Amino acid sequence: MAVGQMNIANQLSAAARCSSCGQIIGRNFRGRPIVPTSRRQAVLAYLDEVGRATSREISNYLGSDKWKLYCTIQDLKSEGKIRKAGVSGRMILWELND
Repeated sequence: MAVGQMNIANQLSAAARCSSCGQIIGRNFRGRPIVPTSRRQAVLAYLDEVGRATSREISNYLGSDKWKLYCTIQDLKSEGKIRKAGVSGRMILWELND
């Protein structure tokens, strides 16, 4: 069954969801779901490159809204891959956990 023929309930049930908060993961311009692992890998690669960064700096680098990265950052934090490095103004600095 094509996506256009599915009703909205079937589309939502078939959509990818965030593992921590259950929100529906967005789709790229081609209509494909954005794979959370690719976003996670991009965040880790960026923090490896620059050392410390705020969520705003990470979102600017990835070309994404910082609120879309919230789940990804919290998942990485709960897994122990990144940690809070300090505070810059009201923004939290994130860095890789050694």
